[in-house]
Amino acid sequence: MRLGDVIGRWIGKVEIVLAGADEDLREGQEALALGDPMRARAAAHRVLDRAPDSPIGLALLADACEAAHLDAELAMTLEDLARRAPSSAEVWVRLGRARRATNGPTEDVRDAFVRALAVAESGSEARHEALLELADLDLAHGDGARAELWLDRAVDEKGAGGRGPAGRGATAARGRTRSQGAARDRRRDSRVPCAVLCPNPRAGGFLMPSPTQDTRWH
Repeated sequence: MRLGDVIGRWIGKVEIVLAGADEDLREGQEALALGDPMRARAAAHRVLDRAPDSPIGLALLADACEAAHLDAELAMTLEDLARRAPSSAEVWVRLGRARRATNGPTEDVRDAFVRALAVAESGSEARHEALLELADLDLAHGDGARAELWLDRAVDEKGAGGRGPAGRGATAARGRTRSQGAARDRRRDSRVPCAVLCPNPRAGGFLMPSPTQDTRWH
């Protein structure tokens, strides 16, 4: 779902009409529907020229930038939109992804997803996506245990067994968590006991590892 549709559900277009920007808004929406994000972006900027900081105008611009893969402008637009529509979980989820795509600090990425959780309705898609994003974030930083907790919450809220697309997403993410844990176990188990001789390709002979030595060749 586009952010313009989300924002338009709870913010009226009165300010757009009063500013005389309704035709530009309509043109931008039509351009997006036709797969022309750059034309939609130009229309969104005209809307914002007439109605500065309009949440609907910012949402249109965000949708256009996302479709055009303009990550930096998307991130800046979502920062503005989050200030204007702080109770929209969908905005915070998109902002977290945009911060990550532009290599923002991990703390800022996490903050956006946590804020999405704080305002999302129970059982909503935005809440589920925020939980999965937090799980992936912890997984990427090696905290599989905490990632598993996020996934448990995601599955509990969407139903056990991974039913439906959202449930399958949580199941797939849980599989990534367990795969990472298994990989760590394999690396740990692959360390050779000190009584075993290991071939040393550099020396053309063998070496005897110490009890704490990591036997991977460097």
